[in-house]
Amino acid sequence: MRITGIEEVRSRDGKKLVRLEFFGCNLRCPYCVHITEKDKAEKMSMNEILERIREIFKGERGQVTLGGAEPTIQKGIVELVNSLKEDGHRITLKTDGLKPDVIRDVIEDVDRFVIEIKAPLDDIDANAELIGLSRQKAEVYLEKLKKTLELVREKSFRAWIRVIPDYVNDTTIRAIGRDIKGADDAMLYQFLSNPTYDREFKGYTEPVPPVEEIRKLARVLLEYVPRVEIRSIEGAEVMEEDQKKG
Repeated sequence: MRITGIEEVRSRDGKKLVRLEFFGCNLRCPYCVHITEKDKAEKMSMNEILERIREIFKGERGQVTLGGAEPTIQKGIVELVNSLKEDGHRITLKTDGLKPDVIRDVIEDVDRFVIEIKAPLDDIDANAELIGLSRQKAEVYLEKLKKTLELVREKSFRAWIRVIPDYVNDTTIRAIGRDIKGADDAMLYQFLSNPTYDREFKGYTEPVPPVEEIRKLARVLLEYVPRVEIRSIEGAEVMEEDQKKG
């Protein structure tokens, strides 16, 4: 397996949380920093990863988040998830949704999924631009993403939405809302607000759009999901169903 980091943090409830960040992706999103992180990648066996995580937890149970570029392309990911669950941890898996067969294999052991939605799922051209692949491959990506969404609706999942104004805006947000209906919540992330996530794209060099515009998008999404978290240069804030107006 190839990873770029194993990081210990504290979750909101004070329990230990370990973030395991993988290297390598089956998409080529032109704004993504992960496609430039080759120098940070470290090869580790599944047993080495488990040993490192067990050293951090020291027998405690906590939460493990699997993310980075794309965990589902890693050989041994199913066995790793199984082992982490056997150790008693809650597991969150962040994915682009392009491997529904892998999602099916881990779905019983994963407690929560985070699925990135890039644009309305009926807009093939927009998704092709955002994933950096041909239109034909974008059609395959969207077909598989829809299958993944069908699977994770049976569990708990968050829709992770990077707000690049050309693709996520007041014109497209309702279509996106319909696509993610059934999610426990959504996160609207202000593009370029965290330099560890993004590279400049489409002429945008500073965080966009303004936070107030993201709040308007959040109010629309609350017609489809019960809770929306906003992440921006101003920090994090949460909007819930009773905040649709205002």
